Amino acid sequence: MDHVGLDLNWLTSPNWKLNVTVRPDLAQVESDREEVNLTRFSLFYSEKRTFFLEGSEFFQFEIGSDAQPFYSRTIGLAADRTEIPIDGGIRVLGRQGGTTLGAMALRTAARDTAPASDFGVLRWKHDVLDESTVGLLAVVRHEAGRSNATWGTDLLYSTSEHFGERQFEAGLTLAQTWTSDATHRFGLAQRLFLAYPNDLVDFSASWSRVDSTFNPEVGFLRRASFQRFGTELTISPRPRLLPFLQQFEFKPIELSWYADDRTGDLQSLYAEIVPVVLPSPPLLGRYRDQRRRLLPRHQHRNRTRCPLEGEPAPRSGRRLDVPPHRLQ
Repeated sequence: MDHVGLDLNWLTSPNWKLNVTVRPDLAQVESDREEVNLTRFSLFYSEKRTFFLEGSEFFQFEIGSDAQPFYSRTIGLAADRTEIPIDGGIRVLGRQGGTTLGAMALRTAARDTAPASDFGVLRWKHDVLDESTVGLLAVVRHEAGRSNATWGTDLLYSTSEHFGERQFEAGLTLAQTWTSDATHRFGLAQRLFLAYPNDLVDFSASWSRVDSTFNPEVGFLRRASFQRFGTELTISPRPRLLPFLQQFEFKPIELSWYADDRTGDLQSLYAEIVPVVLPSPPLLGRYRDQRRRLLPRHQHRNRTRCPLEGEPAPRSGRRLDVPPHRLQ
């Protein structure tokens, strides 16, 4: 009976779905592509298991690209990406009116030195105003007398009624973790962003922070103890006087700046300038001026794979990218 499993999908109503799994068979899941990590940052592997892929959009909650309070690959997979058997789980997904809800509970079996663990995830989001949302997230893990929990909220204000009916967005994300057996039990992470994503002008700016004690054990951290500021501006005019060119593109600046959250020391800096992009005729391409600096002192946490020793050397350069078109 150890090899007997069960998968039940029940559409309880047009808007609500119930999933139940008992000892799911993950042997047929496509294996991860091997990657050699020469950086000091954690590698992110995409989820490939059907149970977690279905309805994954219900649980999305991010603090930029460097931190995810919930990362489904921490359930049923060890740090070395070997399988930990899942005894069973239940999930509810639904949308009703302006409310979206995802809830999930699973239990994994003991394996080697890993004890049996219980996981719970709750994600709630509600539409407010015309185009905005407010949401909550709660994630918990309990095993062998210890627990870890993450909770947070995200607010998105989006409108197309201002600035001549052009899109404008602003958002705030807050998250906190608690680890029962840690010296410093609580950790914090925040993110603020502004975006003006439109055809002529596409602008975005964001600030995010993850402190040294933020510990989402059911999440993903590419790096820890950092503050990041990023901005990008792209201008794409459509010249009427040049009918053979549909649209120009200028990128005056793209900047990504990281500093240590405790000391304020610079960790890394990336900048790119694209003076002009001419999408046609095909021989015209993109000129880039890039500057990148990586500093050796960096606090990091790798929950997926351990990086190899060594750091990439500071580099900079200019490049002309030409699309591989042929003359007709």
